[in-house]
Amino acid sequence: MAAVSFLSRFCATYGPDHFVALKQVVRYLKGTREYELVLRTASVPWGCGTGPSRPLPLSIYTDADYAGCKVTRRSTSGIAVFLCGSLIIFSSMIQKCVSLSTTEAEIIAMSEGAREVKYVLNVLDSLVDICRPVPMYCDNQGAIHLATDYVNNSRSKHTEVRNMYIRELVKAKDTEALYTGTDDNTSDIMTKPLALPVFRVHRERLGVMNLPRGDQ
Repeated sequence: MAAVSFLSRFCATYGPDHFVALKQVVRYLKGTREYELVLRTASVPWGCGTGPSRPLPLSIYTDADYAGCKVTRRSTSGIAVFLCGSLIIFSSMIQKCVSLSTTEAEIIAMSEGAREVKYVLNVLDSLVDICRPVPMYCDNQGAIHLATDYVNNSRSKHTEVRNMYIRELVKAKDTEALYTGTDDNTSDIMTKPLALPVFRVHRERLGVMNLPRGDQ
């Protein structure tokens, strides 16, 4: 996902290096053409609380690299949204402004993740009950602190609007910002190239698997 997002930035200005990278992506797709996005069935006992109509769990992971684009020095946001453990939304996008620190890049990613939470809740609320607050996982303690506690300083003023948006959702019990280690942050795969063993772990957590098939 991160590779496709990166290459899409050079559709009109590509060079030999981009073509080499594109061929690597094509080789990966050829080698994984039997892989599928696996969704859990309704028989899996997901839900919070008790009773036959338990609310369904929704969770979101957000991450950002820092100044990863060598041309603009903008960061890349990664988002992964899971319903009952199944991936329903994912994105890898270049941020619209330059961040001055890793924490600021993570706050931007969290605010974009919070928007996805609000969107999913608006869509699903009329169909099913969702466990609230929705856990939003981030691997940066500073970003979680700034996004949930009022901090007024010159370094965070330009991200104050994004902070306030997250705080409103937290106050309304729509979401809660929680810490997770980098190794457990599945959205890390959306922000940058990873070592193959780590990539495979996150790919499986996303539900992209090569399932055995019966005789045809």
